[in-house]
Amino acid sequence: MTYLIPARYFIVVTRGVFLKGVGPEALWLQGLLMIAFAAASLTLAIRVFRKELDRKEGLYEFSTQRRETQRNPFIERLLKKLAFLCASASLR
Repeated sequence: MTYLIPARYFIVVTRGVFLKGVGPEALWLQGLLMIAFAAASLTLAIRVFRKELDRKEGLYEFSTQRRETQRNPFIERLLKKLAFLCASASLR
């Protein structure tokens, strides 16, 4: 069960380096697993964030159409910046 917890691999690497003086040749698997956990977590976080932005943008557009008032310039700039950040993150 602890194989699903990334801290397990960090502890193995920390013990190996500080207590035993082990080099990277013995700890490469734990390092690779920590990188895999980080990549999976980042990918999941980006997907959830994009869905949240899409949902909020849809709610914002719906509310502005309903009110028939002028859009808030601050919100417009914020949405443009967020859209740019999402687009630049997907290009990496």
